[in-house]
Amino acid sequence: MKTSLLLVDRKDFGISDLRPTFKEMYRVLVAAVLYLVMVGIGLLLFIVPGIILAIMYYPFGWLIIEQDLGPIAALKRSSELTRGIKGGLFKFFFMCSLVLLAGTLFCLIGLIPAFPTVLTATSYVYRRISKPEASPPYTVKEMAPQSV
Repeated sequence: MKTSLLLVDRKDFGISDLRPTFKEMYRVLVAAVLYLVMVGIGLLLFIVPGIILAIMYYPFGWLIIEQDLGPIAALKRSSELTRGIKGGLFKFFFMCSLVLLAGTLFCLIGLIPAFPTVLTATSYVYRRISKPEASPPYTVKEMAPQSV
């Protein structure tokens, strides 16, 4: 997550950015258990509440890593960030699941490019909802390969 945020922010990163601290790992683990329990209970209640909860609280990991929040504070802040945009996020995550499914269909080899692409796209969406003024949209010209 940390390296994908640095990539989205167009900053350099190295090997040291791949190693999370014990504090980050502990907080993300506790928040992930809470998240999975909430989403699991929601899925048992006719599936739709589970999907809504999954979308509502998805950015908790990025908040813990970037803003050094605790597990409960990150989940509360996630709910605030996603308020009013759950429909758009549902469409985004549906498309991400199709990309991952396509990667899976190619004998799991397709997951090698699909997973980092989806992770970076999810980090970009997180950046857009957490700091809309700090992340200018990419243009097609910037993303296209430049001729030599």
